[in-house]
Parts: sequence; C-alpha cells; structure tokens
Amino acid sequence: MARVLEPEVMDAAGEALAYDELERLLGPILFQGFAESAVNMGVASGRVLDVGTGPGRIAIRIAKLNPALSIDAIDLSRSMLSLAEQNAREQGVGDRVRFLLSDAKRIPFPDRTFDLTVCHNML
Repeated sequence: MARVLEPEVMDAAGEALAYDELERLLGPILFQGFAESAVNMGVASGRVLDVGTGPGRIAIRIAKLNPALSIDAIDLSRSMLSLAEQNAREQGVGDRVRFLLSDAKRIPFPDRTFDLTVCHNML
C-alpha cells in the first residue's frame, strides 16, 4: 500500500475552520499543560515565537498566562492566520500576539530574536 502524505499547508477555509473548532473543544485538555510548561521555562518577560501556530490557540494561551510576553506566531496558511487574529481579538490579547505568514523552514527573524520558541503539533 502506497503512503499518502498529508498536505504541507491546511489552507482551505473549511479545513481551517474544522481544525479551529477541534482546537477550541480540545484545547483545555491538549494545550493548557503545554502552554503552562512553556511559560514556566523561566522566561518572565520578552519575546516568544510560536512556529506553526494554526488558529493561534497556544500563542493566545501563553499571552493570557503571562502578560509580560510579546508573541510572534507564524504559519504558512492564510486561512489559519485569519482565524488566529480573530481568536486573539476575542480573547483580549490581539495587541500582544502578532500573526505572520511565514514558512517554518525560513523563519524571517535574525538569530537570538526570541527568548523562547514553541512548536506544537506540527510535523
């Protein structure tokens, strides 16, 4: 049986909405501990990079857990980033989380820009 690879980018609006809904429902179970661990890694303030942010739910959780952090979150899907911006506004952290269209293979920041980098559920 031939292996079928998943697409590199989940950019269709319907796919992004379905993924966002899954993250919304399962986020408290799947992501809260990850976000708490990230915040507890000893970075009290500074900049965080979230690679492959999808609909932004982890970046948003980190921003809510520590208001002293400024977060840049990148993804290759415009549909995901649109949802992420909406989610951040709805959660009251839209001013501290910046979402950027970028390929994780070519991160558009110089070395040592960030105090912490996170990546969850991205292959």
